[in-house]
Order: sequence, then structure tokens, then C-alpha cells
Amino acid sequence: MTITPREGAQPQHRQCASTGRLSAVMFIGQLGWAAVGAACGTLLAALAAEVKPEDKVDLLALLTTTGAIAAVSCMILAGTLSDRTRSKLGPRNPWIIGGAIVGTLAFACIGLTRNPALLVVAHMVYQGGLNCMLGAFNAIPPDYVPNSVLGKVSAFGGAGYLLAQIIGAVIAGTLVTHPSQGFLMAAWIMLVSSIIVVILLPPHPLRNRSPRPPVTWRQFGAQMRPPSDGQFWWILVGRFLFVISLFMVMQFQLYIATDEMGMTRATAGRLIAMNSAVLAVTAVVLDVITGPWSDKIKRRKPFTMIAPLVAGVGVIPLFLVNEPWTLTIFAAIGGAAFGTYMAVDGALMVEVLPDRDDAARDLGFLNAANSLPIVFAPGIGATLVKTVGYPGLFTAAIILAILGSLCITRVRRVK
Repeated sequence: MTITPREGAQPQHRQCASTGRLSAVMFIGQLGWAAVGAACGTLLAALAAEVKPEDKVDLLALLTTTGAIAAVSCMILAGTLSDRTRSKLGPRNPWIIGGAIVGTLAFACIGLTRNPALLVVAHMVYQGGLNCMLGAFNAIPPDYVPNSVLGKVSAFGGAGYLLAQIIGAVIAGTLVTHPSQGFLMAAWIMLVSSIIVVILLPPHPLRNRSPRPPVTWRQFGAQMRPPSDGQFWWILVGRFLFVISLFMVMQFQLYIATDEMGMTRATAGRLIAMNSAVLAVTAVVLDVITGPWSDKIKRRKPFTMIAPLVAGVGVIPLFLVNEPWTLTIFAAIGGAAFGTYMAVDGALMVEVLPDRDDAARDLGFLNAANSLPIVFAPGIGATLVKTVGYPGLFTAAIILAILGSLCITRVRRVK
């Protein structure tokens, strides 16, 4: 395998492949990693409560913050390198398989230790492996998918992600009282799905190109810089704010249910599993509708502007009433918002790319705005809960959702 420098200004031609095949690739790939990630959120909170009962919030914040650092670093690094990789397997596949192997083994190791320091290390390695895989996987749409069907293929990827929330929630909800078993059981889903993705992908157009001289460290550092394009950054910030507003509440469901609503951990686990199913069902329904719809009307912005506002509305019952049913209402409304966003956001990201030759690198930065909020949310949420309580957490989620919608209004390149 050889790492090569950027290829001047030549456009990267997309490989022809059937829409059905590419839709299956995106569905399976998103399903695999997201099921593991969905299980991780609740299982990690439960494990933190077992390892350090008195300091569970602080330990969870440490785990997720260090994981976030590993996640964003590895996603951008792997995306940049996969743009320049030449191998018999193509530029993306070595990173997809390699990242999945590392992430799978590290995820299983989380369930094998009770040492806080080792937990931090194992979780960082898991996030690093996962995001190396994602850095390459997320470049599949710009490599293969024409603009005319981006919404449809993006919708299938979104459906896989959303179905994964049910699978992850069932695993986590069933094993929330035995989190170690949950880590060991869920670990292998990502690896199996990554192998299937690599088998289904057609040969990459860059696979047979001859290797070129390696870049210098200075050249590589310059290529790692994020784009300066303003449209790119409005989408990145808008996505970050929307996702963190949603996941600040989603990832604190266990503590909201037990600490605020007085439920036992087992009962809370069943509630979270049910709510995750509700979220996924409403999300999938909106996902399969809005993706093809956006292709038909050739518009992306209205969907990504409205979705964060709808999610903010879903938080209001939690702010007003301290009852378990409010978490279910939040799941239903938040799911509708998230499904709408997931169906269209992938297409929006590809269409706003400033340079398709650096697709994986640029999508690495954009997808950091998706993965970083998920791992940062517990740390930010913990700070808010400690300083202003759960009402402050809910208020912050509503404000961030509104700001996320406003960011999309600044995008001019895409309708």
C-alpha cells in the first residue's frame, strides 16, 4: 500500500455502479458501526456507574472527551490518507477493514476491565479504529454516486443508521445491568458489516493507478488543513449544533430516568430500549420519504433547516414535566427530526464539497461534526447538569437546535 500526494486539479471520475448495490453498501455499512455506537452510549454510562458509582458522571465525561479527541484526529487523518492510498484493494478498503478490526477488538476490551485508566485507553482505541473506518467509508458517495440519486442513496444510509439505533438499544437495554457482556456481544457487528461492504463495493477508479512519490511532512501537514470555503463551514457548524442538541438529551436518558424520575436501572433500560425503537421507527419513516423527495424537488436546505427546529420542540415536554412519558415524546419527535436530517444531510454534504479530489479529507471534517457531538455530549451534558441541573440541559439543547437551523440559512451553493 502506498500513500500518494494530491493529484493536482484533475477531477475524480465517479465509478458506475447500480444504485441498488450502492444503497445496500451504505445501508449495511451504517448499520454496522452505528449499532455498536448506539449500544456504547448506554453501556458506557452503566459501566461508569459500576466502576465509580460516586463519580460516574465525571468518569463518563472523561471517557467521552478523550474518545472525542481520538475520533476526530483519526477520522480526518484516515480520510486524508485514503485519498492518497493506492493498493490492489483500492484506496478506501484497507482503511475500512483495518479500522474495523482495531475498533472491534478495542470495543470488546472495554468489557474486560474495571480499571478506569484502561477503560479510557480502550475507549480511545475503539474511537480511533471506528473513525479510521468511517473516514474512508464516508467517501463512498462522492466516489460512486451521481448527484441525481444522492438523496436516495443517502436515505438508505440513514435508514441503516436508524435501524442500528433499535439494535443497539435492544442490546444495551437488555444488558444494562451487565454492561461487560454487552460490550463483548456488540463488538463484532462492525467488523462483519465492514467485510460485507468491501465485498459489495465495485473496483475503485483509482485502484490500478501507479504509485507516486510520497509527500514530505510539510506537504502532508498542508493537505491536512481544513478547507477555507465558507459554505462548507456553515454546514459543518450547523450539523454539529443540531447533533449535539439531540444527543445531549439522548445520551443522558439513563441518568434522567434514574436520578430525576426515580426509576430503577433495569426499568430505565427497558424504557430506553422502547424509546430507541420509537425514535428509529419515526426516523425511518421520515428518512425514506424525504430522501427521494429531495431528489425529486432538487432541494436540500428546507429539510435541514426545519429538522433542528422540530427536534427543539421535542425537548419542551422534558423541560415542563418530570415524567417518563416525556422521554418517549422526545424520542418520537426527535426521531422524526433526525430521520429527515439524515436522509438529506449526506447529499447536502457531498454537493457542497469544494474539491472532489479531497473528498474523504473534507468529509472527514464534516463527519467530525456528526461523531464529535455524540462523544462530546456526555461531557458537556455533565457540566450543565452539575452547574444548572437538568432544566439547564434541556434549555441548552433547544437553543443549540435553533442555532443549528440558522446556520443552514447561510448556505448559498445548494438549494
